[in-house]
Amino acid sequence: DYSEEYLASNNPLLKMYENSINYAMNTQDYIRMVNEAKAKGSKIAILARGDIDFLGMENVLSPFSATKLYNRAKEDSVPGATSRLAAIYWHGYGVKRDIKRGYALYKEAAKNNDPVALYSLALIYLRQGTVESQKEGMRLLKLAAKGNYGPALTAVGVLALANGFESKRIREAACDIFKQAYNKDDSTGGILYAIMTMNGDGVALDKTKAFSILYDIKSRGLNNVGDLLNFFNYHPNLNTKKLFSQAIELCRA
Repeated sequence: DYSEEYLASNNPLLKMYENSINYAMNTQDYIRMVNEAKAKGSKIAILARGDIDFLGMENVLSPFSATKLYNRAKEDSVPGATSRLAAIYWHGYGVKRDIKRGYALYKEAAKNNDPVALYSLALIYLRQGTVESQKEGMRLLKLAAKGNYGPALTAVGVLALANGFESKRIREAACDIFKQAYNKDDSTGGILYAIMTMNGDGVALDKTKAFSILYDIKSRGLNNVGDLLNFFNYHPNLNTKKLFSQAIELCRA
């Protein structure tokens, strides 16, 4: 989903092409719309085309091609391009791994409040384990969550519960955060929100709604949620509160 501010900087016809990308009904339409917008000179479509190549949505995975496209998008100051390049070099996707360059790119993107970069840097700091790195990690994580980045919202909820699971107030707040993460298409947050709804934990008990959330997540393409649905259907008397506490510990780890 591309920012209205960036779209508005383009001419009206190009803006129409770029807006159409957000409303694609399936993968084929998405690829066609991206290609058409790119042919019209859209800088945003260059970034989107990089995603298509990186994910192998049209043919095979092509991180090398994606890297070239991300570089072009970065040169044109397209939001999200720098954090994508950072991940390419940090993880070594299709290029020789270069964590110094990846880190520098994450820092550059974070200065522009890119939520993906803020979240990624937060994880880097949190995993270092020192008091100072934990403090900086939490600061960055909260900034990413304020930017409504789904994975960051989920992480904030998980860490809050991990440090105060017995508090009713914290469970209610965490459930609301997981709901926000679900609305931002984060599947982990959605699953945790569904289990809390199934338990009536931090929110009114509503098993029908819980199953509806899980089916919705499955429809978004997360196929292993089907196993979770089958498990709940065949074990209606399962102690899901214990399952939830174990899930939170796994997520925190």
